[in-house]
Amino acid sequence: MNSLSFYIDKFIYSQKEAELDLSFIPANTRRRLNIFDKHVLYLVNKCIDEGTENIILSSRYGEFDRLVNLISQYKETNEVSPMMFSASVHNYPLGQFSILTKRTIPTLSVAASEDSFINGLVTAAASFQNNIIYCYADNTEDIITGICFSMKISGNGNKYSLRKAKPPRNKTNLGEIIEFFEGKKNFIQSGNFIIERM
Repeated sequence: MNSLSFYIDKFIYSQKEAELDLSFIPANTRRRLNIFDKHVLYLVNKCIDEGTENIILSSRYGEFDRLVNLISQYKETNEVSPMMFSASVHNYPLGQFSILTKRTIPTLSVAASEDSFINGLVTAAASFQNNIIYCYADNTEDIITGICFSMKISGNGNKYSLRKAKPPRNKTNLGEIIEFFEGKKNFIQSGNFIIERM
């Protein structure tokens, strides 16, 4: 792969729980969701449309607090709650979204340590589907931050190019990624890839 190009129709991000509009989720279900789940559901719900072909979620840690509780439970009792385990995996929020909205869209979850953002983006761009949602969410500096794109291979919106970069690797934080997609930077390097506005 020399380079991939894609268009972004919609771009949104979230940082504060108080700003999330979760009115599409029944109150009894909303109470059972944690902050990570809420951010992912909010972001995907804002980006989705009738033509969406696939949803990809990427996260370095996923639902970290739930995972820590699961490990503690196993250490203390040598067993784990099946319900807690099913809610600790990376694709749990997308499964909940599918159930809540009754949409049967294929979903995929990506976790690749510090390269989770860029590997999820490469996966989305390389899918060659014309209407895909890519969502990245993680716990950064004790708050959940998330971004979501509605991506297309062709069409309207801002056009971007994704290509391999030569080392040294830059560690791009989520703030820089948001600035780039808001138009404040012309390119960013994340992992072994450069993303440029065309």
